[in-house]
Amino acid sequence: MNILVGKRVYLSQPLEFADDYSWRTEVKNRLKSEFGLKVFDPSDDPKQGVIEEIYKLRQAEDYDKLSKLAWSFVRKDLGICDRADMIIAYVPKDVKTTGVVHEIVNSNNAKKLTLLVEGTCKSKVPLWYFGFIDHNHIFGKWEELFKYLQEVNEGKHQDDPRLFFLNNYPFAWLV
Repeated sequence: MNILVGKRVYLSQPLEFADDYSWRTEVKNRLKSEFGLKVFDPSDDPKQGVIEEIYKLRQAEDYDKLSKLAWSFVRKDLGICDRADMIIAYVPKDVKTTGVVHEIVNSNNAKKLTLLVEGTCKSKVPLWYFGFIDHNHIFGKWEELFKYLQEVNEGKHQDDPRLFFLNNYPFAWLV
C-alpha cells in the first residue's frame, strides 16, 4: 500500500547533552529508502552552526541574547513538528533533554502519530511516557520501530486512531 510514501517525519533527538550521533545516518537513510518518508533531522539544520555562540553567551551570562537565540530555536523546531505528519523521538536513557520532551508532548497533543525509541530496551523508557503514549508506539530497538513502520506501510493498524491522518484524511482539499 505504501501509506508512508511522501509523509513528513520529524526526527526528534537530544542534541545539547548527547555524545553519540552515529545512529542518525542509518536511521534517516532507512526512513527515506524503505518507507519513502521525508525526514527533517534538526541536527542537520543550519541553526546548529551557532552552537559556539550559545556557549559564549552562557559563559558570559548574557541571558537576554541567549533567550532570544533559544526562542528562535524552539519556535523553528516546534513549527516544523507542527507541519510534520508524525514524529519519531529518540529517547536514550540517561541523556538530559528538554526539547525532545516538549516536541513529544506537542505532537501527542496534536493527535499525531508519536513514536518513541530508546535504542536498547523498551523497559528503559521513562515511566511517564507510558502514561500518555500508547505502549505500542514505544520501542526499545530501532529494528522494532522499522518493523512497525513496515506494518503501517502495508495498511495494518487501521484501527489505530493515531494513524487517521496518515490513512484516511483527504488532504487533497487542503491544496
